[in-house]
This record gives sequence, structure tokens and C-alpha cells, in this order.
Amino acid sequence: MASWLDFPVWMKNPTSGDLAIMINSILASQNPSVYVIWNDVFETTWNKFAHGILRWWSAWPNYSLENIVKCYELMKAKNLNTWIIIDTNHDNSRKKFELQQSIMEEVIENIWNNENLKDFVKWFMVESYLYDGRQDFSENVKYWLSLTDPCIWLEKTRKFVERLYELV
Repeated sequence: MASWLDFPVWMKNPTSGDLAIMINSILASQNPSVYVIWNDVFETTWNKFAHGILRWWSAWPNYSLENIVKCYELMKAKNLNTWIIIDTNHDNSRKKFELQQSIMEEVIENIWNNENLKDFVKWFMVESYLYDGRQDFSENVKYWLSLTDPCIWLEKTRKFVERLYELV
């Protein structure tokens, strides 16, 4: 269905670390398809904006230079028009949301002198909210604190973006 859309659609690698599953999803999105829905036939063109998000898996960290190169080579072999986004939180940071900026800095340092990789890694996925951390659901839920993943607060997000700007 993603080949039907004309806006960015991302595919994540599964937690098993099998990059082929993510790459095949992108490949399917970037090719025409035919769907039958409620006896109607729909033909799609392709979604040139489909891309991947490298998230955590058993071979932590997946944002290492070695893993980015592997992902690039696998996608290049499939002749995909794509890029990836690096997830800086979740298990990539081992649930230590404060490490998101250092992960971004490490990736940029690793790829900056390689034109292919510099163009391949387009951005970073950052968990951000109004205040640092997270909370469990209770009767006293604070609307300014995440109920899901731990996040960096708004001021740290601003500094994160400023640091990214300095680096690139």
C-alpha cells in the first residue's frame, strides 16, 4: 500500500536485525503494484520517498559505521532510490534517552568523509517531549511528561538541532 502514497513512508528493520526485510519492504514500495480491495482493482505507481529507519536489534548498536555500510551496500545492490534515518533512542541508546545527541554526533563523525554515506543518512529520529523522562499511567498523569518512551525535553531538543546544524 505504501507504493500508493506520494509522501515519505518509512520502513523499520525488525528487531531480529534482518535488514533484508526492511529493504524488501522499501523495494515493494518503490515499484508499481496492483491491489484488489472490496472487488475494486487499484494500480499504484511507486513511492520514491520510501526509506528505512535503523532501529535497535541484537547486534547493538545498529548505528555503527559497519552496519550503516552494510545497509548501504544491500540497498545499492537492489538499486533502490532511498536513504535511511537513524533512531537515536529506544534500545539504540539502551533506553538512556540522554545519549541521543552523542549517538547523532558519533554517526556524523563516522560518515562525514564518505560522500555516499553522507547522502545515505538523511536524518535522525529523536524522542522529544516537553520534559525529560517518562511516566507510567496513573490518576495523576502530568500532561507535559511522556507516557511512552523516555524523551529529552524541549530545550535539549533545541540544543540537539543546533548541534546538528554546527556539525553539518
